[in-house]
Amino acid sequence: MSLPLIAVTSQLAREPLPVTGAQQVAFLLVEARASEALATAPRRPLNLALVLDRSGSMRGPRLQHMKAALTRLIGHLTPDDVFALVTYDDTVSLITPARPADDPASLEADVELIEHGGGTAMALGLSLGLAEARKYAGPDRLSRLILLSDGATDDADQCLALADEAGAAGIGIIPIGYGAEWDDDLLEQIGARSGGPPPEYVRVPSDIDACFLRQLSAARAVVAPGLALDIRFVAGVTPRRVTRVAPFLRPADAAINERTVALRLGDLAHDAPQALLIELLIEPKRGGTFRIAQIETSSSASDATLLQRADVVVTFSASASKRPQMRPVVVHYVERANAARIVLRALADAGNERGPIAPAVAHLFDTEGREQIDRVRAGLPLSPEGRKVLLAKVRDLTGIRRKDEE
Repeated sequence: MSLPLIAVTSQLAREPLPVTGAQQVAFLLVEARASEALATAPRRPLNLALVLDRSGSMRGPRLQHMKAALTRLIGHLTPDDVFALVTYDDTVSLITPARPADDPASLEADVELIEHGGGTAMALGLSLGLAEARKYAGPDRLSRLILLSDGATDDADQCLALADEAGAAGIGIIPIGYGAEWDDDLLEQIGARSGGPPPEYVRVPSDIDACFLRQLSAARAVVAPGLALDIRFVAGVTPRRVTRVAPFLRPADAAINERTVALRLGDLAHDAPQALLIELLIEPKRGGTFRIAQIETSSSASDATLLQRADVVVTFSASASKRPQMRPVVVHYVERANAARIVLRALADAGNERGPIAPAVAHLFDTEGREQIDRVRAGLPLSPEGRKVLLAKVRDLTGIRRKDEE
């Protein structure tokens, strides 16, 4: 019997759970990891479409650095990869129709055609970029669309509808915010609804080169695209909150439907897990070991062996001598997920009465993050840059796990 290509594990923050006469709250960590066999399997070539802002605010260093970064990115493609390039302002231009990247010099010449323009109509760029990405989309390639924006747009609803289309087609959108004036809520939703990551914040033009190469490297690391997770809980066990905690932090309460959690996780990389933290409300149970849920994973890849199932089994004990064992890694995630929700709620309530942000929450952030939290605690407005810094810190709050917590 072959070993599963995706290993699915689960653990509670503490176990055994006590036998009580009342409901109790528990925290469940669910992780999906690539097996060694999957991690070492040949990678799919890329089907990469780039949709890049060329509006008037891109004039100067932003455009110059973006073009230089594009040229370097092209140098890292292989002849088996597919490349398409679209630019937008208040119009849209197809700079490079989707085609194999077997002539880098020609692609680099296309980059030189990019010039700054006028306003911003992101949906025009997204629509054309998605059409180009669809030309080579299929199970034999990993399809991704990089979307770069440096400002607000008036067609947000159209952009979100296109993000839904991209997700249904298996084309994850990778949002990149350039400078401090882009719409962080819109880019976050575009990433989430397409099955892509949160937006990456590029603060200064010279950072765009490393950003493009980072996204290319992340795409090369994918071994199971379009990973989806379904968790069905038994009667008496109710999910109340869901938080993605790896490879980034993102609340995902919308994934809850009664006793089911269904979430499109996106890409599984060979060297990093996808992980969810689920807050549960459990009805009283007698002592013993019980199955409380079944987990099912699937992938948009055509390989049926990527479909895996696993049970969540929990022990309840009435014995005073059996003290619960704490799982440090789950506690680590619980602490940071709760802190992130507190900070995000404070940002969402800007202009209204804010709940207090305890010093213990601020302590989980680095110096730069604490500076922004101190402003929020004091009731002071955040600058566009300060807000994006803090949102980026929240997304990365669970990004690094200490070895002694595993």
